[in-house]
Amino acid sequence: MNKALIDIEIPGIAVKKLGGINVIIGKNGSGKSSFLKEFDRASNNFGSGAAVRYITPERGGVLEYDPNIERNVSSSPNWLKDVRRNNQFGQFKQQSMLLYRRLELIVLREIEKDRETKTDFESVIGQINGLLEHVKLERRASDFAILPKTGNTEIPVAKISSGESEIIGLAIECITFARECKNAPIGWLLLDEPDVHLHPDLQVRFATLLVELTKDSPMRIILATHSTAFLAALSDDTDSRVSFLSSKASVLSFRSISESTKAILPVFGAHPLSAIFNKQKLLILEGSDDARIWQKANRCSKGQINVYPVEAGGDGQLITYETEASEILQSIYESASAFSIRDRDDGPAEDLQPLGPVERFRLRCRTAENLLLADETLASLGSNWTELKMRITLWLSVNLHHSHFEDMKSFEAGGYQRKDFPIKSVRNDLLAIIGTSLSWEDAVGISISKISIQTSAPPDSLQAYLGSGICSALL
Repeated sequence: MNKALIDIEIPGIAVKKLGGINVIIGKNGSGKSSFLKEFDRASNNFGSGAAVRYITPERGGVLEYDPNIERNVSSSPNWLKDVRRNNQFGQFKQQSMLLYRRLELIVLREIEKDRETKTDFESVIGQINGLLEHVKLERRASDFAILPKTGNTEIPVAKISSGESEIIGLAIECITFARECKNAPIGWLLLDEPDVHLHPDLQVRFATLLVELTKDSPMRIILATHSTAFLAALSDDTDSRVSFLSSKASVLSFRSISESTKAILPVFGAHPLSAIFNKQKLLILEGSDDARIWQKANRCSKGQINVYPVEAGGDGQLITYETEASEILQSIYESASAFSIRDRDDGPAEDLQPLGPVERFRLRCRTAENLLLADETLASLGSNWTELKMRITLWLSVNLHHSHFEDMKSFEAGGYQRKDFPIKSVRNDLLAIIGTSLSWEDAVGISISKISIQTSAPPDSLQAYLGSGICSALL
């Protein structure tokens, strides 16, 4: 069952509609860490018994027990919270090892209290090992040893990879806190950039662990990240929510991870650095036909066209997708852009105002289907406009009872307005008249891939049907 949504006021910002796992995405300097630290400081106002733990973004140190850490915690209960509010702390993993010992004690006390419990500490170790691909933890007298997944030769903690060390420490932190706040009215785990040092595959496995820990538990999570892979990993969890943070925001409102967000996320890659390698620009389109056109254009252009087509599912959904794309782009990248294309239909032959970094275009012909009748598309199919009109006249003379006869007749009677007539119902008939086995989407996509931009385009050229904005931006 999903957790009830919560609103919380902290100094300087109103936090709205917090669910089970709440993801904040924002650029460096947008205030993600400052928000989490302020949330931690304000936790005394959250009501009696509320548990809060903040986990800093730079988690240094090694996975070894340090008695000095335990002495500091024993002598000053707030010491742990205070040092963790530093963005970098060189002994973070030593603290995690102290929590490991605490976790073992908590689990053993649970077993002692309830002899019928099906939990044992080996199952907790199993939760951590489930995150690891090449190594595993094995219990020792006081702590644990690290071994290869297949083998018995102990690996020194200093020799394991940074990602393995990171995920072990994070898992101990999160599992321990989930146990500690089991009997609390509510627990807030504040994770600052948990994706640091984690390969995208590890991010996905860790996100799955977080979902598991928050089920049937009072623990809630707020995590700040740059990683769209982390957000994507949580996208099917109905208790996970997202907010895109801009600097100086006075309200931080979380919302469900929508279908449009899921569709848009892949273009931003598995990690923010993928923007360096992935040069494709997001292209939001009305429907699946439009997406197939641009997929074909991409494949046939030999790298000259490089877009990532996303189907919005209709004109009414375009604004939703454009808004999502704009928020994601502005929350992750310093300089980025995306595009959208909608049919002109009966509207004006002009582009819309940009929505943030999303440039929004209208076709200059009525719909994408009309691109089929542009000069270059017809030529690629071995035809031309004069010949096609003659063939349509012949078709009308012998297809009086065809289900599309009236539509084709209207096309003829209106003077063959090939740029403006709604040809959707007869598009496949036109292909049959031309005599091609290609789909209309493939025919158009191939022609777009070969387009040659001209200073002054003929009125029935593909360039004129697409419009100068689309040609300049995408071709």
